[in-house]
Amino acid sequence: MLQISYMDEKEALFSFMDGLKPWAKQELQRRGVQELTKAMSVAESFAEFGGKKDKFESSKPKFNPKGNIV
Repeated sequence: MLQISYMDEKEALFSFMDGLKPWAKQELQRRGVQELTKAMSVAESFAEFGGKKDKFESSKPKFNPKGNIV
């Protein structure tokens, strides 16, 4: 975790969440996470599981330019 001495806890949390993908930020907000260390821990668990969006997109069939399913 980057330590910036002039940031208070709320500013640090806002800055961290601002850098997340929208779905991850929304999930943290849904869970009511209010502490930076908790937000980082939960966000790290998203990465361990591959993230919701990544799982969804990887399950979609892919098409090549000739129209065949890949």
